[in-house]
Amino acid sequence: MSCHASCHVPPKLTPILQNPILHHGLHSSIYSGLLFSLRSPLRRRRIPVLCCVVLAMATSSVAVNVAGKRPLSPSSSELLQHASNTLEVTPLGAGQEVGRSCCLLKFQGKTVMFDSGIHPGYSGHVSLPFFDHVDLATVDLCLVTHFHLDHCASLPYLITKTTFKGRVFMTHATKAVYRLMLTDFLKVSGRGDDALYDEKDLVASLERIETVDFHQEREVAGVRFWCYVAGHVLGACMFMVDIAGTRVLYTGDYSREEDRHLQAAELPSVSPDVLIIESTYGVQSHDPRLNREKRFTELVATTVLRGGKCLIPVFALGRAQELLLILDEFWATHPEVRHVPIYYASPLARKCMAVYQTYINSMNAHIQGAFRERGNPWEFKHIQYLSGGIEALDDHGPVVVMASPGMLQSGLSRQLFDAWCTDAQNATVIPGYCVEGTLAKHIMTEPREVQRLNGEMVPLRMSVAYISFSAHSDYTQTSQFVQALDPPHVVLVHGEATEMDRLRKALSHKLKASAAAAAASTADAKSDASATAYKASVLAPKNCVTVSLTFKTEKLARAVGRLARGEPWMARVNGDDDDSAPLVREGTSIAGVLVQRGFQHQLIDASELPTYTRLGSASVAQVQHLHLSRPFRVLASRVAVMYQGTRVIEDGAAFVVGAVDAEKETSDDVKKEAAAVGGGGGGAPNEGTVEVRHVAKGQATMTWISDPVSDMLADSVAATNLRLACDPNPALGPPGDEGPDKAAAAAAAAKKEKKDSSSEQPSEVESVLELLKSIFGDAELHGDDESSVVVRRDGTSVTVSVETSLVRIMDNDEGGAPTANPAAAELLRSQVETAIRRLARILRPLDLTACC
Repeated sequence: MSCHASCHVPPKLTPILQNPILHHGLHSSIYSGLLFSLRSPLRRRRIPVLCCVVLAMATSSVAVNVAGKRPLSPSSSELLQHASNTLEVTPLGAGQEVGRSCCLLKFQGKTVMFDSGIHPGYSGHVSLPFFDHVDLATVDLCLVTHFHLDHCASLPYLITKTTFKGRVFMTHATKAVYRLMLTDFLKVSGRGDDALYDEKDLVASLERIETVDFHQEREVAGVRFWCYVAGHVLGACMFMVDIAGTRVLYTGDYSREEDRHLQAAELPSVSPDVLIIESTYGVQSHDPRLNREKRFTELVATTVLRGGKCLIPVFALGRAQELLLILDEFWATHPEVRHVPIYYASPLARKCMAVYQTYINSMNAHIQGAFRERGNPWEFKHIQYLSGGIEALDDHGPVVVMASPGMLQSGLSRQLFDAWCTDAQNATVIPGYCVEGTLAKHIMTEPREVQRLNGEMVPLRMSVAYISFSAHSDYTQTSQFVQALDPPHVVLVHGEATEMDRLRKALSHKLKASAAAAAASTADAKSDASATAYKASVLAPKNCVTVSLTFKTEKLARAVGRLARGEPWMARVNGDDDDSAPLVREGTSIAGVLVQRGFQHQLIDASELPTYTRLGSASVAQVQHLHLSRPFRVLASRVAVMYQGTRVIEDGAAFVVGAVDAEKETSDDVKKEAAAVGGGGGGAPNEGTVEVRHVAKGQATMTWISDPVSDMLADSVAATNLRLACDPNPALGPPGDEGPDKAAAAAAAAKKEKKDSSSEQPSEVESVLELLKSIFGDAELHGDDESSVVVRRDGTSVTVSVETSLVRIMDNDEGGAPTANPAAAELLRSQVETAIRRLARILRPLDLTACC
């Protein structure tokens, strides 16, 4: 999209705009439209179409700094101002709860959604995020961090059942597992009235999902984003979003600890302005990984060696793969338990193992090394996959079963729990985080009775142990991660209300203490009292509660192409005659088209738009026919009196008004097209000039490339021709046949006309003298110097050089009266100088060099 900056009028263009001749003629509407656009930017929508072209080429005042970035002037910034500089973060789920992760980010008119999950403790529409709280049609894109149901399971509903039309991104591994996970979810959740979507909706969502690699930068609707490794599960990522230079990092679920198959979460190389981070474990800290593995294997071995059955409820993918690696290794090194079978009761997991084998290069060095040395590390020697339901399980002796789901809501894990929970020899090992309201969370409180799926209340005799293998960040990891990134704002999500509040207070205290310690270590800490005040905010919003953060974004435009290199015309625009002076420097005014791509702004010369953008540029060749009431030479001489640099060409058969810029020479193609339209002749002149050609008796054509200056020049020539028609002076004569065959005579006549017209008119010195007399009374020529005038008033004398417009106070040596009052002398000098400046603007031909 292109955006045109407000107009800056070079000082030397002002007299052209004020020329009374321009107020008449055929193009007066264009002139008034130009003035309207320059002086009334608030009403720009009502400008005629032709004047909009004028605006596109109008100059924009941009100050240049040393770094090459050009901050926009206030008037230009208003054109680019978006709705708000307030960044809004709204949890639609996972706000002071765990489940249905969904977070909305709004800034600068852009809306980004992070994750779209369901709540595992609820079913049907109650499990969805609060989609009805926002207008989903305004969401530009949705970024999904990983394949767990509480982060992606409502995505098909979002895509097919709502007004959401944005784009969806996730990593390659996440998309591969997403299809399998949600296919299984549809089978488990059933097809009743509570079903959120069906297989067709799932397939439709897969068609809309796009993939992104780690660290690959993408841009959608002006929003830049890329992702980092998050640990947690295969393919999990953290998304960094950049909107208008403001960065937001959304971690999703992450872990900074490397385990047996996953890398630890990366530490981004750039610090975000806002960090949206999970708070699942609050202020809790995990035991060291080796200690947890030892406790886990000892508990499982103790259970089976006493003849019991061990149930390990897990999600099909994620921590299950980690536990399979641990158990397979333990069984291989402990012969006393090898007679006990280990079953992994998840058809889904078996299908997903192909995905794990495919993405070994996304895992840590341990797995990649095992793959190179021993082949596929996911082919287990001591673990069997259980096909079918509970009927296929031989549980007449000790056995270890890993079954899903991990929170015992339903499915095989719940069936096995109901069957085994009344036997004291059996055990349940819960290896991951459990959400409030689920059976897994309930049995951790050691109740006396539990309710089976059929509603029967039975005693709970089996042992229940909780050993956290959850790949979520604990307090130690979270605090170190936040301190390393040092963001100004931290927003907590994905945590129970109590734990989240504890983490908020602990982080605030720790960050303030760290800032105070850092300030105290500086040499001038005593003199800088503000250094001890840490201004970071740690926030923990509830669902549908918006956090508003204000950022002052600076709008910068980068000049490219010939505007960045510097061209000779820049010196003329700025009134600089020194060719050796730098062309682009502090305070330089440059003209161009302001192009916005997303939140990036570039200032480009109009002729280079096709080079640096996908925009096209076109030159409009204007041809206008004039009816001559006076000889063509008279028109040429009148125009030459008004405009300095008017050139008679082709021995008087044509003349050109305006200054030629070699850098803006009109292309040959445009000249040929203009010649065809104009009926022959020399074609179109260069930009910034108007060519007037005598084509027949009483007829002439004006040809020019449309731009603000050329349009005004053409308007002025047409107005001059109309004035000549109204001039009653018979000496001007009727139009004659002044074609190319009479070129020499016409050229001589033009020179004579110019000489005669100049002799009939008073000289410039005489005009200045008469003006000064009318204003100040006492004015006369300065002795023998016919180019100077002396003005006297109240005993004070000043001298005026008509050639240079220099005004000086005369002293005794120059014949002036003694100056008794210096203040009065300076006042007179200033008044005379103002009068001379105004008169020179009227008398002298207009210099168009600075305008083209």
